[in-house]
Amino acid sequence: MNMLVISPFEAEKLYSRIRALNKVALHLYNPRWNSGFRSLDRLDFFTIPHQPQATLHPRLIAQLNLFSGQLDINSYEDFKYMCAYLGLATETAPEGWEVVADGFILRDDQDRLGGTASRLTKSPVKFLQTLMAIRRDGESLC
Repeated sequence: MNMLVISPFEAEKLYSRIRALNKVALHLYNPRWNSGFRSLDRLDFFTIPHQPQATLHPRLIAQLNLFSGQLDINSYEDFKYMCAYLGLATETAPEGWEVVADGFILRDDQDRLGGTASRLTKSPVKFLQTLMAIRRDGESLC
């Protein structure tokens, strides 16, 4: 399954074309700003055309939530996946690892930058702080 994120403006322009296609669906999504709101990340709230609940890989959902600015993480497994995806340590660095103050793994025990799962070559923390501030209308997270 592939996912393409579009703006409400783009969705409105493509609406009639999407309704005519049987292999494409339009899902309403909004990040959950706090745990008092219902999570829309199952993409089952408003779907055009109506479909049974979408089956999305949990990692795709975690990435969607991360880049939408959602800070409410669904599970510890999602937290660990996002840290690995971003090259961030989730615990005290084992011997032989080099981790900077923001948690980015400079070198693991096999000399890999960002650890085993990340393809990043530098810390994403500053970028994520800026992204989250933009997604939250300039509200600082620091």
